[in-house]
Amino acid sequence: MKLDKLLKSKTFIIPTSLILIFAYITVSAGIRLKSWPFFLIFLLGIILLAALAFLWRKFKAIKIILVNLAVLMFFITAIEIFLGLTEKSKEDGVKLEKKGSYYDITRKYSIPYDETFGYRPLPGANSEDIVIADGKKIREVTYTIAQDGWRIGPQEKSDNCILFFGGSMTFGEGLNNDETFAWICGKKTGNRVNNFSFHGYGPHQMLSGIESGEVAKCVGKLKAKYAIYTAIPYHPERSAGLTMWDAYGPKYEIADDGKPHRNGKFMSKYAGYIFKGIYSSKLFIRLFNAYVPLKREHSVKLAAAIVARSAELLEQKYPGIKFMVFYWGEDDDYCKAIKANGIKVIMVEEAIKDYDKDPEKYKIPYDGHPNSLAAKLVGNYLGQILKDSGSKPDKEKK
Repeated sequence: MKLDKLLKSKTFIIPTSLILIFAYITVSAGIRLKSWPFFLIFLLGIILLAALAFLWRKFKAIKIILVNLAVLMFFITAIEIFLGLTEKSKEDGVKLEKKGSYYDITRKYSIPYDETFGYRPLPGANSEDIVIADGKKIREVTYTIAQDGWRIGPQEKSDNCILFFGGSMTFGEGLNNDETFAWICGKKTGNRVNNFSFHGYGPHQMLSGIESGEVAKCVGKLKAKYAIYTAIPYHPERSAGLTMWDAYGPKYEIADDGKPHRNGKFMSKYAGYIFKGIYSSKLFIRLFNAYVPLKREHSVKLAAAIVARSAELLEQKYPGIKFMVFYWGEDDDYCKAIKANGIKVIMVEEAIKDYDKDPEKYKIPYDGHPNSLAAKLVGNYLGQILKDSGSKPDKEKK
C-alpha cells in the first residue's frame, strides 16, 4: 500500500525520475569513456524508459508516451546492433595494436579546446606512434612539437621560410619528423619551415591562424616567401563544421561582401561533448553521412572562399609571397572552385606520376595516409617548383 501511495505522489515520482535520468547519463558517459559498443547506451535507454513508465503508471498519458518511446528505443537498439555486426572495415581479419604515448589519453599531446583553432598541438610535446599488425610492426614514429606549438621543421640557416597549411597529410601522420614532405621541401630549398597543420585541420584553421596573428607571431622576423596549402576533397565538409572531431572549430560564413567572416565556433564545449558522444553510434553515423552530401555545394563555396581570403591576407602581410595549393585528389568540384579564384593548383599526379594507377603503393598500410615514398616525391617536387619560381621573375599582373 505504501508503494501504491508513493506512485501516486509527484513529490516522489519527479525526484526519483530525475535520479534515474542522472544515473543513465553518468553510466552512458562511462560507456563512452571505455569505448564500449554504443548499443549498450540504447539498451540502458530501454531500461530507463521502462522504469519511468512504471513510476508514472498512474498517469495514463505520460505512461503511454514512455512505453512508446521504449518500443522505439528497442527498434533503434536492434538497428544499432545489426549495423555493428554487418559493418566491414579494411582491418577485418587483421589484429591491429596501437601503442605509444600518442594513444595514451593520460599523456597530453594536444590542447583540446583552443579559441583560434578549435584544438591544436601542445607546445613541446613529444609523442610516439607505434602500430603493430598481426604481430608485425608496420610503423614506429615520433611527432615532435616545437615550443611555438607546431611540428618541428628543418633548422636551415636562412632568413626565408615556407608556410605550410593543411591537415594530417601535411602534418605527416605516420611519418617521422624528417620524413614529412614539408621537411623535405624545406631541405631542398634551403628555407626554414613553419608547418601550421595538424590532424583533421581544414582551410578554416588556416584562415583563423592568419587572422588571429598566430602565423605572424611564429614567422617573426623571417621572410615568408612561399605558402602551400594541401587540399583534399573532404576539406569543404571540415570548413562547414560537418565533422565530429572539430566541433569547437572556428566557424566562418560568407557575408554580403562575398568574403568569409568568423562567426564564433561550430558548437559550444557542451554541445561538442554530446555530438562527439553520439557520433560513436553506427546509426547516427549513417544518418549524418547521408546528410553531409546535401550540403556539398555550400561547403565547397565556403571552403574555396576561405582559401582565397587566406591567400589575400598573406599577400597583404607578406608582399611578394607565392601562394599555391597542392591538391591531393582528383580535379573535382572543390579543386575547380579553388582554380576559379585564380589560385595556382598543383595536382598530386604531377608529383607522383603513377598515383592514379597504383595509389596503395603510396599509402601507409591499414591507414591510408601518404607513406615516406609519397612524402619524398611530393617534397622534392614542391621544392623544385619553389626553386624554379624563385629563379624566375614574376609575371606582371594584368
